[in-house]
Amino acid sequence: DFSFRHSLSSLLFEFKVLSHLKTLECDIALLQETHLSKEESLKLTQRWVGQMFLSPGTSASKGVCILMFRKNLFTVLDVITDKEGRWAMVSGELESNKIVLVNLYAPNQTSFLSSINVLLSRA
Repeated sequence: DFSFRHSLSSLLFEFKVLSHLKTLECDIALLQETHLSKEESLKLTQRWVGQMFLSPGTSASKGVCILMFRKNLFTVLDVITDKEGRWAMVSGELESNKIVLVNLYAPNQTSFLSSINVLLSRA
């Protein structure tokens, strides 16, 4: 049920989120706490009409997603994701500009934040 289940794994919630993003007319959307397994992530990519970069978590926690709408002329150069579903990083070119997008869902742990600093310094 949509009102009790706060994860994209609920089909109704997934539909409402994707529909809402389309009405916002944004170019790029970053979602966190998607709670999608790898299998559910594959289903979501079939419903999206643009580029999608996922770092799935589990059905109970984590998961991040970077959505780019179809109208964007984004050329992907590199995609790096976390196996734990904590972050996704995509580098590429958008309208002849090099950009790096990072979606980060971080725990309050110094060791995690230190490792992210190392990753970002390479971007």
